[in-house]
Amino acid sequence: MAHTGLDELLRELKNTISETKSANSDNQSLNETSPTTNSTPEDLPVISLNPKILKDAWRVEKKDDEFYVYGEKIEKFARRTDLANYASVNRLRDIMKKMGIRGELTSLGAEPESIISISGKEFTLVEEDWSD
Repeated sequence: MAHTGLDELLRELKNTISETKSANSDNQSLNETSPTTNSTPEDLPVISLNPKILKDAWRVEKKDDEFYVYGEKIEKFARRTDLANYASVNRLRDIMKKMGIRGELTSLGAEPESIISISGKEFTLVEEDWSD
């Protein structure tokens, strides 16, 4: 799940910092206020992921020699993929790479011939060699 929702989290963090700085400058100068000495845990902003981001997130599980990918967005792509069509399967692989799923699969030990299962559809991690 590396980098999933990172842009949204950074935007939210930037907004929270800007709002906090603005509130602090309205009350006192920043030189007079130390957040570590004047803030209580109840005063600190809580940053959480947007529910939509959590819903779009994905996860990978390894069971025996197969890798299972779960997540609303990637499962939707997989359901629409025609596994009999070489270009269609490679499009799904490209989407997985862009979402960071490919990297996670590799870090869990997936190899080019590893079976990937998404929403009941199974295919190998890397396209077969068609040059024979």
